[in-house]
Amino acid sequence: MKTAGIIAEYNPFHNGHLYQIEEVRKQTGADYIVVVMSGDFVQRGEPAIFDKYTRTRMALSAGADLVLELPVSFATASAELFARGAVSLFNQIGIVDLLCFGSESGSLSDLRATAEILVHEPEEYTQSLRAFLKEGNTFPLARSLALRAFLESQNIEASPDSLTSGSESSVMLSASSSSSSSSPQIPLSSPNDILGVEYLKALIRTGSSIEPFTIRREGQGYNDTTNPEALGALHSASMSFPSASALRARIRENKENIGDGDTQREEDTETAKVANLIQTLSLWIPPSALDALNAEGALAAPIFADDFSLLLNSRLLELSQNQIPFEQFADLSPELASRLLASVLNFDSFSGRIKALKSRQYTYTRISRALLHLLLGIKTETVEEYKKSERLPYARILGFRKSASQLLSKLKANSSIPTLTKIAGAESKLSEEGVQMLREELLASHLYQSVVFQKGRLMKNEYTRSIVLLP
Repeated sequence: MKTAGIIAEYNPFHNGHLYQIEEVRKQTGADYIVVVMSGDFVQRGEPAIFDKYTRTRMALSAGADLVLELPVSFATASAELFARGAVSLFNQIGIVDLLCFGSESGSLSDLRATAEILVHEPEEYTQSLRAFLKEGNTFPLARSLALRAFLESQNIEASPDSLTSGSESSVMLSASSSSSSSSPQIPLSSPNDILGVEYLKALIRTGSSIEPFTIRREGQGYNDTTNPEALGALHSASMSFPSASALRARIRENKENIGDGDTQREEDTETAKVANLIQTLSLWIPPSALDALNAEGALAAPIFADDFSLLLNSRLLELSQNQIPFEQFADLSPELASRLLASVLNFDSFSGRIKALKSRQYTYTRISRALLHLLLGIKTETVEEYKKSERLPYARILGFRKSASQLLSKLKANSSIPTLTKIAGAESKLSEEGVQMLREELLASHLYQSVVFQKGRLMKNEYTRSIVLLP
């Protein structure tokens, strides 16, 4: 029995994700696919557009066999910690043979070469990294520049267009001084390549027996928000495989200009907009996943970062009133905390506060994560404790297919950590660290559910909600 693992956010699930699942089965011969998925908040420091149970149902309906939740402290962390948490979970459940991921480069050898350099961190590389950080560059850009400098010092030439002006993380480096098209490339230019490198770093550092496998990404770029319909017939792959960012933008666009009152006219308008959106999304979301989305009722109440603006403003007031230091929360440096404290009474939306704090040193995503961690109460000290343990204290099942009963039996027999299928009584099975991590998760999910409720949709809480079961 061969089992492949996929690390995902499915924010939301679309045709590109279906393509990955189908290709993994076809190219690896995997009998089962296990997904480690972010819960209600994602790595960009934002809420997921649909709740974790809806996204679990979408994934299972499209071919996944088992979906596990990546705890929120890892799901909303840097790419490195995000990858470390997910790989650690795969290591501990003891049922995954392959880690499969998409990448823009499609070259496992090149991604692995980059990972090896970043794991072993030669002294010349680390000196360059410190120098570029001291200049005020963001970490992603400083790392790319340092890697480029190191390779050039080893007589390995960077390709001429390797560094895009103004980019935070863009670099494509040739692992050969030859300019021939056959020269291997060491990529750090695209989101999926960067995550792929982090997955490989985590596998190397943990001495994992799990084998990596990559599939070249097709369709729109990860952060491309262009409406796929506007790309035209010449970009058929992009139309079929849109980015999740583009889908979120399309859904947001559809939800705008709907009134906040309760008049029949506004209700009819919203119903019509949802119906139109379903028809549009049918081009990019697999039918089974779209049916799952409709079944959960989430399409009528998509969630965006600015839906948390009131909660964030209230949290900032509470913390400042009680003189609780902002810098204790993950990703909030003393400088960023000081600037945020000075602007507490400048009431703004979630995204507005990010834009006000953004600088050359701090990326939009870094600030978004910092604000989210403050809102959710995720502290630097706690995250550092999780890093030191290098283990996740439990595996929480969000859903599975009944046809994968053999996989569940193997999970029960092989897992070195408790597996949770319900919250009631779960704490009695966990270590002190596990209880702390689970409570963080429950707070995050219940805050998310409170915002969903404000938008007119009632969800069951974490204690009464059952896991998702499909045939």
